[in-house]
Amino acid sequence: MSSSDAYTQPILSILHTNARLQDILDSFLKLTCVVAKSDDDKFNS
Repeated sequence: MSSSDAYTQPILSILHTNARLQDILDSFLKLTCVVAKSDDDKFNS
């Protein structure tokens, strides 16, 4: 039992952090999109 727990614990924590990373990645992509748009405006003007 303890050996399987040693494997399931990290996997569960990875899944939890993965869900959180997905949120962070989403907000990060939105942020980079906004930055890219403002960069485009600078180049266009």
